[in-house]
Amino acid sequence: MKGHTDGIWCLNYSEDGKQLLSASPDSTARLWDVRSAKSTNELKAHTRRIHYAAYNHGCTAIATAGSDRLVCYWDMRKLTAPVFKNNENESCVMSCCFL
Repeated sequence: MKGHTDGIWCLNYSEDGKQLLSASPDSTARLWDVRSAKSTNELKAHTRRIHYAAYNHGCTAIATAGSDRLVCYWDMRKLTAPVFKNNENESCVMSCCFL
């Protein structure tokens, strides 16, 4: 799988098993097509390492968390920019999840 310029710190499957979501210290998250092993989308909003990326139930949204103290909420229908950014954290954010 070519795409990230640094390692991968987090990897999650979509519920249907057709996509992977990766988080990298290169400050990007990526969606991958499992069958072709190719990157289909690059999520750029963080300025530092992304520690974690997670799908919500139903895989209609993604959350990313990183060293820049930012948590981003992404709508799967429009991945060009996050719908919401929370930068009010006091330190880096190591994980995130949907309840």
